[in-house]
Amino acid sequence: MESRPTTSSSNRPPSPSARSFTAATQRAGLMGSLSRLSGRPGTRTGPPTAMLSQMNIAERPMTQHGLVAPKTALKISQRQIQDKTYFIGLLRGKMMELNAETSRLLRDNESLSQEASYLLLVRKESRSVDC
Repeated sequence: MESRPTTSSSNRPPSPSARSFTAATQRAGLMGSLSRLSGRPGTRTGPPTAMLSQMNIAERPMTQHGLVAPKTALKISQRQIQDKTYFIGLLRGKMMELNAETSRLLRDNESLSQEASYLLLVRKESRSVDC
């Protein structure tokens, strides 16, 4: 163990992150010329494309799975086999829609009847005041 030389920070070669920007651009230029020899396209140097686009984050809907692109068209059922349980599920969905609509109509009817009775009461009071 003692025959091994000690390592100090002055003897170490510079780390890759300590290299200058010009060295990185020179390497990119070298890789571009090497890529022409290999037949593969090189990487494009320049600003990232994400910085160029002016995308508003509010335009992308947030879901349980993160950011997703909006769907372009409505999905039609992808189910291949339409058996008894499939149609029962459709019927249950329609029944729930009908029940919700019925309860909404009942609430509307009740509020209209209350308004009508209130209007009748106001008319009676206005007639008694006019006399």
